[in-house]
Amino acid sequence: MNVIEIKKRNLELGITPKDWAECLGVKLQNAYNKINGKSHLTLEQADKIQKLLEINDCDFALYFFGGGSRIS
Repeated sequence: MNVIEIKKRNLELGITPKDWAECLGVKLQNAYNKINGKSHLTLEQADKIQKLLEINDCDFALYFFGGGSRIS
């Protein structure tokens, strides 16, 4: 996951870790870990975050394939 681009997009849209937690159905700390690339996103979770962050399909790879974390 491209943590820098994800964080920029969160700021652009005013998306918070709480929004991530609600979207993914996880605890807030788990959402922080995912945002910071400390825990992995599943493909299903990446799809949910793609929708939350309004990322179009053409830009999916820019956000989710690159940087320090993997999708499992």
